[in-house]
Amino acid sequence: TSVGSNYQRTKTQAIIRVNRCVENEWMTSRNEIKMMRKEVENMKMQLSEL
Repeated sequence: TSVGSNYQRTKTQAIIRVNRCVENEWMTSRNEIKMMRKEVENMKMQLSEL
């Protein structure tokens, strides 16, 4: 039984690890989108100044 519970534990840890990775990826992509929006806004401002 100890082998089975051990397997379960490693499986859950792996799932948690994957979830963390996905969350991190998602956060970075969100930040990148924010940055891109800012850049687009800046470009619009510069264009209107011309």
